Amino acid sequence: MLKKLRLSQGDNYQRAVATNELAKMLIKFVKGREHYLSIGTEQGELTKWDDIVIEKTINSYIHIQVKRQTTAFGDNNDECERNNITHRDGTIEKKKLSSLDETLKDLADWSTNIDVTNLIIKREFLIELPELGTQIKKGLHVRILKDLCENHINSATTKAQDLEALGKEDNNINNCLLWLKSWCDFQSLDHILKALQFLKVRTVGTDNDINKNTEERLEDVFVNAKCKEVRCKINSYTIENNSFASGISPRNLLLELKDYLHQDIATWTQFEKVNSQWNITGIHDLEFNTEIERPLSVVPKLWSNKSKRSLIINAPVNDDCKLSESLIRLAIHNDGLTSTLITNKTEWERTSKIKVGGTLGIGADDFDKLTFIENNEQFTSSNYKTLTTIPEQEKIADELNESMFITTWLSVKRGINDKLLSMNTDKSAELRDAVDLRWKDWKQKLDNFPTEQKELLTNMLHPNAEGDDIIGYIRVGTKTVTLLIDGLFLVLIISVCLDEIGNGNWKKISDELSLNTISLQYWSGLPGKKRKVKKITEDCPKLIGKEKADLLIMSNIESSPSEILELTLIKSQENENTLANGKQLKLLITHNIRLRLLIGEGEVQPLKTYLESLIEKNEELKQEAINTVIS
Repeated sequence: MLKKLRLSQGDNYQRAVATNELAKMLIKFVKGREHYLSIGTEQGELTKWDDIVIEKTINSYIHIQVKRQTTAFGDNNDECERNNITHRDGTIEKKKLSSLDETLKDLADWSTNIDVTNLIIKREFLIELPELGTQIKKGLHVRILKDLCENHINSATTKAQDLEALGKEDNNINNCLLWLKSWCDFQSLDHILKALQFLKVRTVGTDNDINKNTEERLEDVFVNAKCKEVRCKINSYTIENNSFASGISPRNLLLELKDYLHQDIATWTQFEKVNSQWNITGIHDLEFNTEIERPLSVVPKLWSNKSKRSLIINAPVNDDCKLSESLIRLAIHNDGLTSTLITNKTEWERTSKIKVGGTLGIGADDFDKLTFIENNEQFTSSNYKTLTTIPEQEKIADELNESMFITTWLSVKRGINDKLLSMNTDKSAELRDAVDLRWKDWKQKLDNFPTEQKELLTNMLHPNAEGDDIIGYIRVGTKTVTLLIDGLFLVLIISVCLDEIGNGNWKKISDELSLNTISLQYWSGLPGKKRKVKKITEDCPKLIGKEKADLLIMSNIESSPSEILELTLIKSQENENTLANGKQLKLLITHNIRLRLLIGEGEVQPLKTYLESLIEKNEELKQEAINTVIS
């Protein structure tokens, strides 16, 4: 594990480099792209490469050594072949190593016995300094080391004899190879080849150059006028920050800087599955360091459609996984500015379609309008919530579904209130006021009993005729809010007209009159056959015949109840099943033109009279059908 990044207060250059790397890590994290997992230090065998260590990915590290020298490393008279120094007393010893010599010697020691084809922990080594003109030894400058690493070391094709031949042709390269063997303890050209494939040399300019570059980078995600302040805050973490017990990770850092973000920054949440474990991370929930992407924070933002947001799912879909099912619901209701970046896109779409019969109930092609995008930029993040056990995963699935119901219910309540305000009261406000009063009562009860609320919303979008293989609650979400509002509003009106005292509720008008509502515009047909999305008026007799309630409201049918009932009874006779497919139905209510006109009048009694006449008509039609069968 990386340790906390603690750089000296006085080493401004090294701190500037560290701040620049932290900024790069932070920006990519904010954008939801592959990023460094953390930046800190590491104590171990590489004692000269532990100033700045980047955890690039799991078991992959970048070691950075920052060298501020602009003139020379060590004595200007040091030769490329290590020379001796003679003391006054006549003793002779090898000249002392410069800081760069020690750095390369450490790399030589590390690489001596490694098998480059079978490294469990992968490492890259980076030397950063202001310019390339700095002298390494007499006649040898940093640019030659950079040229050797970049242009002449290729792990796949370069051989020792190639380096030997190059050294004979190029005196600069020869001096560099001599220095590496003489001063840095590289044992051979093969050893140099093996080690230098991991090394890069980079120039980053002066302190001011680095700081300017950092601030320009930060402008990508932070308010431009605040970027210097943001850089200074990041810079302070390179000395000491008690919030971080280990290396600095992007999400922890972002928590301290969230107030400086652009208001229009695209936010995201990622669900990633690694073997049997799920990891959750993102930037929708930046309230607490200890809480990561809580469903109650994430769902309302993903479903708000007010700014650019993304749901990222890096996982295979699993029919039996409760979390997969909740993610399907979360994803298929994303709309507008919210997109779903998903691996195995085709499989997720196929499974989603099966679970709801190919429709949300809005249109024949509503599943063709999903905002699923194949995710071609998968990444693993740090600071994630880990779900290792099935109970942990199911708990998050339940919390996601709970939050989706809460978000949907809030939208439904706003929609009902808007409908009440838009009711025509030119002639009378009696109906509006009665519905408003009934709604106040029901709303309180449904708020207090969320299980009843979920059952109501789900039942309106899942007719009995579709069967249990349709997962009805998945249809409940932002895309179906309008259907739910229309259905519930009609239930309120019917309740006011047939239950003046208000002893009933959304499930019954009275003890003798049970109630159910179908709010769909489209449905998937009967189970046991290939699903086919069709209008709710198609196969209506089959749909009605499976309902058990005495009173059925179909809020998205504009035909008259008589037309629908007559067709249902004819089909019942053709099947020689008399009224078995609808024998309980006492009243069918559709959103037909007459009902709409009466609602527009704003009075209760004309509506009540109309509904009672429908009950009588219904009985007449049923009796006629019975007589026909008997005769």
